[in-house]
Amino acid sequence: MAKKSALPQPISREADKIQFFSSGCTILDAALGGGWACGRVANILGESSTGKTLLGIEAAANFHLKFPEGSIVHIDTEAAFDPDYAETLGLQVDDIDLYEGFSTVEQIATLFDQILEDRESDASESPCLVILDSIDALTTNAEVARSMEDGTFGLEKAKLLSQLFRRYIRRMNAAGITLIIMSQVRANLNAGPFGKQTITSGGKALKFYVSQQLELQHLKQIKKTAKGNERVVGCMVKATLVKNRCGPSFRSVQFPLLFGYGIHDEGASLQFIVQSGRGKDVGIADSLAAATAFLKKVEASTPEERVQHVDKIREVAMKTWSDIESAFAPARSKYGDQD
Repeated sequence: MAKKSALPQPISREADKIQFFSSGCTILDAALGGGWACGRVANILGESSTGKTLLGIEAAANFHLKFPEGSIVHIDTEAAFDPDYAETLGLQVDDIDLYEGFSTVEQIATLFDQILEDRESDASESPCLVILDSIDALTTNAEVARSMEDGTFGLEKAKLLSQLFRRYIRRMNAAGITLIIMSQVRANLNAGPFGKQTITSGGKALKFYVSQQLELQHLKQIKKTAKGNERVVGCMVKATLVKNRCGPSFRSVQFPLLFGYGIHDEGASLQFIVQSGRGKDVGIADSLAAATAFLKKVEASTPEERVQHVDKIREVAMKTWSDIESAFAPARSKYGDQD
């Protein structure tokens, strides 16, 4: 009798089909290829105050909406997670497992082992989302054991992170675990005038293993005047997909982040619609003034009317994105015309 092969068997096309959950922003979902990809690793990177943690909270809230039976693990390595603020953004904090006090890569590996063992022993088929905020705050056991005078060696951390991803990425995918990692970008002091001006900590392993990598940039502050006083109430952010295995890369979108609210999805979608010359599809002129006036009308409408307006705005935004992408698609299949 022939010996049965221990090699993995080919998977069916249906089994390999990617599921998505929303990022909280319609046009960002379109750019990502449908939203955050389930069972994959994603990386949100950017400078401070560009909305990395907020996008993680939005992702968790939308994950819970799509998969009520799923589990969410939030690993706070920066000791900066505010449960009250997260709840104002729509996250059900009581429904997530929040871990604090993790400071080393080795501790994260132990936690991953625990999560995987629990899911594999229970044969759980419900999806799981793990958010690591952030990878920059992690150190290593070797660095902790040294004195401050001995300095730090980033190479140790980079090697351990590379081992971490090699060891767990396939098991996490098989267990239906989605991992979203936050990273900070810093000035690259060794870059010349034409080199890349920013760098991330932890080596290059992360960018090789992620399926979606999103870089955030702060564009401007959003200010509001009330009762004679002016306050900053949010910021406009540009998000660029520097890597995407679930859709086209190097797509950019802009959206407003409002303090205490999150991503202003309708505002971002309407701005995109009117700038694309499709304002007539939602019944407005192609101008930002018309979009602002329409948003005020939507906010003042009844809850039922508002749902209808928001659904229409999202539908038109997705259709507009799809039409634009179709215009850039190749005219023919490379091998389709061959006999």
